[in-house]
Amino acid sequence: MELIDALNETYELRRKNFMFKLTGALYRPFRQEYDACLSMFLPSESITFACRMAASIYPAGLANYKYNPSDEVYGTLMVSNARIFFCRYSDKRSSSYEIPAGDIVDVYYVTDPKNAFLCISGRSTVFVIKDELLEFHK
Repeated sequence: MELIDALNETYELRRKNFMFKLTGALYRPFRQEYDACLSMFLPSESITFACRMAASIYPAGLANYKYNPSDEVYGTLMVSNARIFFCRYSDKRSSSYEIPAGDIVDVYYVTDPKNAFLCISGRSTVFVIKDELLEFHK
């Protein structure tokens, strides 16, 4: 799947939610962020999912990974046949993080009365992604 197709697919899914009307502008990547993602593709990489969303990124080895709004940053999250990749672009600071497919050691989903989040642990990096769709449906 092309990056633009994956982004449009997730955008359409989110567009159906009430809260999206208030925050929808956050879910379209800036042109520079989109171009930065494209430039980092591997030659044999194919995208299976992409979405602009908030994520928290931690170094592996912490005692506890919980969703914390103060740690989240918006960027483009992509899942491909080779890795999970997060790209954040801004005029002041751009950054990218990845977990190669072979480095994934744990994936789990947590729900509690206030939050739902997905935690993807790699050998050196951990992504924590808030499940905003679940929050919108409550």
